[in-house]
Amino acid sequence: MAFLKALNLRGFKTFSRSTELRFEPGVTVIIGPNGSGKSNLADAVLWALGEQSPGTLRGKAMQDVIFAGSDGHRPSHLAEVRLLFENSSGAFPGGFAEVEVTRRLSREGHSEYLVNGVPRRLLDVQELCAAVGLGREMHSIISQGRVEELLSSSSIARRALVEEAAGLALLKKRRERSAAKLERVGADLARVTDIEREVRNALRPLKQQASTAERHLDLSERIAGLEALLLLREIARLEARQKRLAHDATTKIQERNQAEQALAELRRHRENEERGFTQALAAREAQGMALNVIQSGARRLHERRQDILQRVARNEAELARLERREAVLAADFADVEERLQALGEPTGWSTGRLSIVRRQGDLVAAQLEQLRPRLASGRAEEDAQKDRIFDLEGRKSRDRQKIELLRREVGELRRRRAQMVEKVSVAGDDVTKLQEEVADISARREEAAAAAEAAAASSRQAAAASHAARQVLSEAKASLRRAEEGCADLQGRLGIAQRAVERREGLPAAARDLLAGRSSACLLIEMLEVQAGFERAVSAILGPLAEAVVVQESVSASVLASTQGAIELVGLETLLPDGEGGSSAAGDTSGSRTEWADPDHRSTEAPDGVWALWDVVNVPEPLAGTLRTLLPEAFIVDDLSHKTLLADSAMRVTGTLIATRAGELLRGGVHGARRVSAGPEALLLARRSVKELQIGAAEAERQVAQARTALVEGEKAVSETHRVREKEERNVKAARGLVAQTEEKLGSLQRRLVEISESAERLRMENEHLVAAENELTEEIEKLTESLKITDRGLSESRDGLRLERDRLQQLGVTVAYLEEKRAQAGVLEARLVERQKAHMAEVARVERDRARLRGQLKALNERHRALTTALPVVRELLHVVEELGEIVEERAVQAEAGMAASKETTAAFAEALRQMADRESELQRRHTDTGEALVELQVERARVEDDLKDSQESLEGLKQRHLSPRAITREEAEAVAVETATASLDQLRRRRAALGPVNPLADREYRETAERLSFLVEQRKDLEDSLTELGRIISDLDTHVAREFAEFFEETRRNFGEMVAVLFPGGKGELRLEEQPEPPQPEPPGAEYEGVVEEGETGVRRKVAGVEVVIKLPQKAPRILTLLSGGEKALAAIAFLFALFLARPCPFYILDEVEAALDDINIGRFLSLVRRYQDRTQFIIITHQRRTMEIADTLYGVAMGGDGVSRVLSRRLTGGRSEEERPAEEPVQQRRI
Repeated sequence: MAFLKALNLRGFKTFSRSTELRFEPGVTVIIGPNGSGKSNLADAVLWALGEQSPGTLRGKAMQDVIFAGSDGHRPSHLAEVRLLFENSSGAFPGGFAEVEVTRRLSREGHSEYLVNGVPRRLLDVQELCAAVGLGREMHSIISQGRVEELLSSSSIARRALVEEAAGLALLKKRRERSAAKLERVGADLARVTDIEREVRNALRPLKQQASTAERHLDLSERIAGLEALLLLREIARLEARQKRLAHDATTKIQERNQAEQALAELRRHRENEERGFTQALAAREAQGMALNVIQSGARRLHERRQDILQRVARNEAELARLERREAVLAADFADVEERLQALGEPTGWSTGRLSIVRRQGDLVAAQLEQLRPRLASGRAEEDAQKDRIFDLEGRKSRDRQKIELLRREVGELRRRRAQMVEKVSVAGDDVTKLQEEVADISARREEAAAAAEAAAASSRQAAAASHAARQVLSEAKASLRRAEEGCADLQGRLGIAQRAVERREGLPAAARDLLAGRSSACLLIEMLEVQAGFERAVSAILGPLAEAVVVQESVSASVLASTQGAIELVGLETLLPDGEGGSSAAGDTSGSRTEWADPDHRSTEAPDGVWALWDVVNVPEPLAGTLRTLLPEAFIVDDLSHKTLLADSAMRVTGTLIATRAGELLRGGVHGARRVSAGPEALLLARRSVKELQIGAAEAERQVAQARTALVEGEKAVSETHRVREKEERNVKAARGLVAQTEEKLGSLQRRLVEISESAERLRMENEHLVAAENELTEEIEKLTESLKITDRGLSESRDGLRLERDRLQQLGVTVAYLEEKRAQAGVLEARLVERQKAHMAEVARVERDRARLRGQLKALNERHRALTTALPVVRELLHVVEELGEIVEERAVQAEAGMAASKETTAAFAEALRQMADRESELQRRHTDTGEALVELQVERARVEDDLKDSQESLEGLKQRHLSPRAITREEAEAVAVETATASLDQLRRRRAALGPVNPLADREYRETAERLSFLVEQRKDLEDSLTELGRIISDLDTHVAREFAEFFEETRRNFGEMVAVLFPGGKGELRLEEQPEPPQPEPPGAEYEGVVEEGETGVRRKVAGVEVVIKLPQKAPRILTLLSGGEKALAAIAFLFALFLARPCPFYILDEVEAALDDINIGRFLSLVRRYQDRTQFIIITHQRRTMEIADTLYGVAMGGDGVSRVLSRRLTGGRSEEERPAEEPVQQRRI
């Protein structure tokens, strides 16, 4: 049985933190005060299963389900709900033991669904849930207020609930998708038909364009040949011009070389003159620099003389100033000496008095230092005596209190010992009884466990066999589907190919008239058997003969003439193997093909990679001779790059045909345009396809038969293994139930035994502890009594010592006060004497500093005076030397100016010679430039000729690459042709080509592609027509199946509803009826419709559907409509309706949110009796405030909300009349009782 195993919420409404609720089969009750978040749990399940309406979830927008934040909690960025289903029974598809459905929604609006951790679409989740009856209407989750909504809603809405409970939601979705696909296929068919019509209209002009392109190609080849002749003549002219230009360029190069040699000689002579000129300039520059140095030295000597004169004057002035300063300092020094002598040394009286005062102060201080330790020691002893007395008094008081308390504890211990002895005796008797019960239950549990293990092993084997059978069945279905699809595809392609062969599309009208008028006539290509892959090549070689008709009877000359003329209009020929009007060879052989050429025979004359025509074509003997006469020798190659045949000149002369397998043709070595003959070529390809497809279709039909046989066997195996598995699962459930009961009872007894044994042991140990404690307390009382006596004696002694110590301290205090007063007086006198002595010493020190300062200044003045007296004669001598050096420098400057004038004359001569050489060089350079320019003009002309020659050669090569005719033309042939004649012919051919008008060079390829596209479109159209038929059949089958399933389920629900009303309303009757109602005005997918009656009115088609009406007759009351029932009666009626659906097909779980709120105690008892009766068949999760509902719970959850606005969950599992409190692992709060 599938059931909801766990519900995990994170960030959903009031559950900000991750919260998990674990469920078990049976009844789970959720309680809590109003507004605590109980109903949010039901909303979470509804939302996780794909609910899209915010109103259903009690919100305005879907983002309202995300936790919005509160005091102390930030808003969540997403909401997530995970549902974990137990699927050991395989109710959910996929074969998983557990199925986890997760839905997430972010504040940005991003939503995703996951199934077992894998992202899935909403449609996938809905289909998964629909497989177990959890459809769009969610009849298994009854939120607050929905009880009355079930009855007040329309009959169409109740019908939707019934269909969902019947498991028809998945079939109805499949029908909706099929109807939508039917509409799309119809639109595709209309579009393909339009395209096919357009393609047929475009095919005829393409054929005309291909013929025009063929004529255009022939004219282009002839034009290319004439252009090649003219280009060869132009190339010869340009080559002669190139030779003349090369000779002129050589002459100019020689003239340029001569000019370059003369320039080189002149430049060498100029370089010698420039070196002399450079040396003269260097000498002139050196003399100028020397003159500048001499003039600069003269200026510096003059400036130095002026500095020395100023210095002599300064030294003389400073010497006079020093003499005056020296006289002033000597007078100040004399005054300081007199002041120092007047001060003298300090008086002896003040020094002696200060010594006496200090000795008296030291004596008093010594006496004080002796008395202070004694005073401090006495005070410390006094404090110690006080502390000792205080401690002794406190100890005495504590000992008395302890003695009193210990005496009371001894009395209490004796009373508890008497009680313990009695309890130990009772516990011993209980242990003996429980040990006997445990032994009996243990033996029964072992027997039940062995039986459960055996049943589980059998169940596992049955499950494995069932799983293997389902896999085999799935593989058989897949194989059958693939085989049927492959067979249908091959048969469709075979039909297309056969129709193409029968219709002989692409043939001219005259050929089709001749074939239609004579049953013995047939196409030539229908009598040929061509090896696969050579159809295009054979069609190209046959040319017009590919559309020829063979008449296998005698034909009169008049009929032949008229028919032959009609055929010749479209380029066909009639082949008569016996000649005109004679009996045909085909008639002699009666159309049989008894003698054929050997298809494996290869011509010995053909090299490797080349096939002769008759090596790949089988022809009836009566017709073979005629074809060999009409056709020249022909060969087939892979492509035109094959060199062996193309290089054979003999084949060019004899007109041998060479064709590639792609259909390109060479006649006599010249490339010819391919004839547009798509009809014969298509017929050859279609005949080959028919043979291949017939073989493939036979093989596909054989595989379909094998797959159907395997499918039938697989279905039988799955049915048998499923029956065995259900039987074994029932056995396992019964055995495990027995084991669980025995284990539960055994565990209870063992826990009881352990508790009693532990209690008895604790009692014995506690009695021993009480005896030991009583003895310890008695001893402690005796010790405390003795200590109390000792404390009294010590207290008396301490008080006497305290009185003596206080008298001694008083005498010491008087003596210390007198000595401290004497010490203070001595200190004041000593301070006064010391201050007076310090003032005298400071004055003496200041005067001595002044004397030292004056002495230093006098010494410095004397040293400066001596230095100036010594330096003044030296400076005067230096002045004399500087004046003599100035005279010498003036003479040298005159000599340097004379040398500078001579250097200027020399450099002027060199400059004149260089100017003459420059004029000569300019003349030579002009001649060199003129020669160079002429040479450049020749080179430019030569380059232009070379470019023209290259362009002509490239044009010729381009013609050879694009056309075949220019490749065989030689230069001798070009020189022999007159230019005027060739030009006239070229103009004429160009006018003929221009007269053709615009030409589509790709017309041939477009014609073939369009013909292939037309064949493809015809095939697609037939496939779409088949799809329309198949989809119509599928929709009809689904409608029939849904109607049948709904009728069966409704009948079962109607019967169950009557029984439920009889239980909930004793003496009452209830009935469900189908009544036609107008279809609700709501949008539906294309093709979706309810089972009902169709009526045609003035405004069009209006459908009616059969809704579900509820009729209830209460005892002793007249039948009444549902809206007139009381609140309690409505609730009971809705509960009866829900249980009727449940009994017809149970869902994995039912969530009932306060459905019994309007019921009294009697009706609550009736409701709970139904829950207890059917709790083994499904899982009930009830949200309630009723105490009686709580009493039937297997698991009890409490939801509370704190001051922070966040919901918390507490749980209690109820087992065997006892409760175990549990706290969610994610909520680290102290455990509380509900």
